[in-house]
Amino acid sequence: MSENGTGKTVLITGGTSGIGKEASRQLARAGWRVVVHGRDERKGRDAVEELRAATGNGDVHLLLADLASLHSVRKGADEFRRRFGRIDVLIANAAASPGGVPKRRETTDGFEFFFGTNYLGHYLLVRLLLDLLLASAPSRIVVVGGRQMGAEFDFDDLQMEQNWKPFRAILQAKLGMFCMTRELTRRLTHTGITANVLDPGMVQTPYHDGAGKVLRLLIRLLGTSPQNAAETYTWLATSPDLARVSGNLYSARKVVPFKGQAADDEVVRRIWAESARLVGVPEDIEELGVTDLEGERTR
Repeated sequence: MSENGTGKTVLITGGTSGIGKEASRQLARAGWRVVVHGRDERKGRDAVEELRAATGNGDVHLLLADLASLHSVRKGADEFRRRFGRIDVLIANAAASPGGVPKRRETTDGFEFFFGTNYLGHYLLVRLLLDLLLASAPSRIVVVGGRQMGAEFDFDDLQMEQNWKPFRAILQAKLGMFCMTRELTRRLTHTGITANVLDPGMVQTPYHDGAGKVLRLLIRLLGTSPQNAAETYTWLATSPDLARVSGNLYSARKVVPFKGQAADDEVVRRIWAESARLVGVPEDIEELGVTDLEGERTR
């Protein structure tokens, strides 16, 4: 296996546009087999064709799945396993934006839309592919989070039936991604699988089209390009310096502390257990086949 990543496989959720597409482009240029996830077949096929042409890498593929549907996520994970058989890096990047969602809505499974799509869909996908990540170890999970802005779980109203606001819903989903990464790190010690989360900051992508005028102006003036933001994705996926590094939050390639509930071990473990219950998988990862590389079960 060459040092530039040839022979390795990456799955990038939301890889048909924005930062995910740019990260797909960079990794394809480095010789990786890139599996681009999307939910729109036509858009996905166009993106794959463009990436193949732009990089000269024919080993770019499309995986269709709707993160808003647990059935679709399970089907997508099964298809990935059947078609590709290994995964060296999973980049959990996809996120539905608040634009076009002016009032509370639910996924097909009855979850608050952003919590179900941006967080629970990823939680289930990661859980279903953990054994494949283990078989491919050393491997990495790269989770895309966002600004830590005081988000909190109300465990009596996780689905926000009482107090829904789009910005609050988005932040709760991002908090879930932070907590998932921290608990993965604890449970995957000694497995050869690392998990880190990144805050890409303000990026000039269509994701923010539905934001307020002030935020859109700030992003237009101060935001970085998708190409620059994607370099951090690629760095976390490929840097030899991070081969054994796990459980960190990165902003501009610097480690920053987790804050609030994301730093609260009790909250982290509680949301992990509740997420497992909601998506219908065992709380313990051992029950899905993940064990310590040295033969001991992961604690």
